[in-house]
Amino acid sequence: MRCGLIVFLVAASIGLCAGNSKAGELKIGHVDLQRLVAQSEAGKAVSKLYAEKQKKYQDDIDARTEKLKILKSELEKEGKLLKTGEQPSIELLRKNQEYGFQSRELQQLSGVYQNELKISDTEMINEVMIRLAPILQAYVQKHGFDYIIRGGEVLLYASSTRDITDDLLKEFNNSIK
Repeated sequence: MRCGLIVFLVAASIGLCAGNSKAGELKIGHVDLQRLVAQSEAGKAVSKLYAEKQKKYQDDIDARTEKLKILKSELEKEGKLLKTGEQPSIELLRKNQEYGFQSRELQQLSGVYQNELKISDTEMINEVMIRLAPILQAYVQKHGFDYIIRGGEVLLYASSTRDITDDLLKEFNNSIK
């Protein structure tokens, strides 16, 4: 999903700027989207929401884990009291069954929370990117860029003179105020 949006932004930028350059000359810039999202006011706001959701989920997992530890401790205590060959009580069997059920439920819930956080992360970043798109389009038109390439881990080398991240960050943050 992220790549699709980035490709859209680059394609939109290319489309808007195709006629800007002189014959034979291309003006190419690059932007570190990860840094832009992390340092922008919009990115910080969605990161805060994400962190709150993550903490809520982690607190729930921690509380359930603590209950499981207590139940396991009780099971171990009662299991040690059994004499050799003695049948466990119905209560002990019920607790053991409950422990298994809660343990599986915790594992499933943990997976659900991880998936929900991945979806939230994607949605939040897309929200920031959608808000950034018109600012990027205006910037490339104003400065005559033909191409804006995603920097960061994608480029092996990029001149810092062609890095427009700080400029976009400033314009993006100003547009929010």
